[in-house]
Amino acid sequence: MKVRIKRKSPIILPVAIKGGKTNKVYMIMDTGARVTMLSWEVLEFCGYKPYLSRRTTKVTTANGVIECLLIKVKEISWGEFKVENIDVICHDIPELIRVDGLIGLNFIENFRICIDYKKGCIEIENRLDAPSSTADKLLSLKNFPYSTFSGHKMRRRENRPR
Repeated sequence: MKVRIKRKSPIILPVAIKGGKTNKVYMIMDTGARVTMLSWEVLEFCGYKPYLSRRTTKVTTANGVIECLLIKVKEISWGEFKVENIDVICHDIPELIRVDGLIGLNFIENFRICIDYKKGCIEIENRLDAPSSTADKLLSLKNFPYSTFSGHKMRRRENRPR
């Protein structure tokens, strides 16, 4: 499936959240977020009770590390692409952003997604349907000459042929 996106803008997706009831929300695709995040208000509106959760996780924000509630959401879907029983961080998003949450890697990793800002589109496929590409083989860590991240410097693997 191909979806048009605005160039030079965050990728905002219409997403359905399934709980006691299903609610359509708008979320930013955030490839830097490990876990999907939804606001407290949206989760309650969908029938969840975040205050009953005993699970927490630490989240790094612009203001430092905070502890947030972690809940299991029945289903998050973007069109035909859905992930069931997905962990979601319960945390309010600043109102000025005007979205209800962030789509994180725990959703994105279930699909083959190609973001092409130059063409202004996203291509998304189920992983089972996605053909393996030469690019996947070329970008494997075995062929990557840098092995560790240390204080903003990548160290070259000395024993790798050039």
